[in-house]
Amino acid sequence: MQTKILQIQQAIAQSSPSTKIYLGSDSIAINRRMVGGLFRIATVVVLHIDGSKGCQVFSVKVDQKGTDHNLARPFNRMLAETYETLAMFEKIKDFIGERDIQIHLDVNPDEQYGSNVAIQAAAGLILGVTQIQPKVKPHAFAASCAADRFVRTA
Repeated sequence: MQTKILQIQQAIAQSSPSTKIYLGSDSIAINRRMVGGLFRIATVVVLHIDGSKGCQVFSVKVDQKGTDHNLARPFNRMLAETYETLAMFEKIKDFIGERDIQIHLDVNPDEQYGSNVAIQAAAGLILGVTQIQPKVKPHAFAASCAADRFVRTA
């Protein structure tokens, strides 16, 4: 994993100041039989080259034991995704410079979706630590599209 982090840092450092950075995480259950379940979290860093010339996407995955007893209301899993996103931010923040960065959360503001239970806590955590207002669904493509793709692949 350290090699992957170094690759991400190097790619950011070598990119132009007009490159945009999008950061987000998503998770899936890989074993629901355990209490709380076992989850895989994928965190992505998307470099949008010069803001208009295609993307370079990096992904890091971790497996984590869940602590949510009600899997339909995954507060702890949503916060685990948020912590993984923050951990990645901490690893790349010294390389960002003046580049535009967005942090995307895979939480839905619509109350009919389970991830809604964590929206205030997750968004507040991101804003408090990074001073960046996070994007949520449907505007959080790094989390809900890019990270979703990587978390579902072996």
